[in-house]
Amino acid sequence: MKTKLAIVLALVGMLAGCSLHEGIAVQEIWYRFDDSTQTASVTYQGTKTPQETYRKEYSGAVVIPSSVSWRQTTYRVASIGEKAFSFCRDLSSVTLPNSITSIEDSAFYYCTGLTSVALPNSVTRIRENAFDGCSGLTSVAIPNSITRIESRVFMDCRGLTSVSIPNSVTEIGEYAFATCSSLTSVSIPNSVTRIEECAFYDCDGLRWVSIGKGVTSIGDGAFRMCVGLTSVTNHATTPQAIDADVFFYVDFAGCTLYVPEGSLAAYQAAEGWKEFGSILPIE
Repeated sequence: MKTKLAIVLALVGMLAGCSLHEGIAVQEIWYRFDDSTQTASVTYQGTKTPQETYRKEYSGAVVIPSSVSWRQTTYRVASIGEKAFSFCRDLSSVTLPNSITSIEDSAFYYCTGLTSVALPNSVTRIRENAFDGCSGLTSVAIPNSITRIESRVFMDCRGLTSVSIPNSVTEIGEYAFATCSSLTSVSIPNSVTRIEECAFYDCDGLRWVSIGKGVTSIGDGAFRMCVGLTSVTNHATTPQAIDADVFFYVDFAGCTLYVPEGSLAAYQAAEGWKEFGSILPIE
């Protein structure tokens, strides 16, 4: 009897001390509450299995508040949780508050109807696949609080025509903008040191690329299948060590490479760069 009572009391104590509360709806938005930090993460209803059961959870224009009250406690809304809006194809826009610091994996995965999202400067981390497949997005301004654009964050955003990469970014992850077929120009700032494998793979609408002078590493296939390229400007005084796969399927005869005037000879002799039919000094 004493043993059973001890077990019951232990279970009661565990429940009373539980700091996480999953799948709580407040004004039609689902949250995960953390009592230990008094923060909330936007999430989804239920287990989201299979995907057909949750693709219509959110629709139209959604405004996320900076704080939310539940059970007489006010929580700061700090993140958009993993897969929170994934496959919500009727979602048209999302307004995020300045309290948001992270957007987790696949948060807006294949929200094909999403046309507008403003990313506040409070966001310091956007995880992999966060906006993968958001084909309705036409422009994105990455906040200057981001230092790395993670892998596949904007992959297959086929409607994306412009992207603003701030000077805070130092790395662009693999496949970050792959198959963004409507993207026509990209300016990579001097702060970036590394462009990873296939970062702009199959951006076949891309016409012009400017590579900042800080870039020291360009991964295999970074601009592979960018068949529409007509102009590449590389501000680095020393050619990056690359192989032919970086610009594979680019029409070198129809694409001009612009480089610092004092580096013409170096680029004309460098593997992966000397293939350009025309190499001219930056004016």
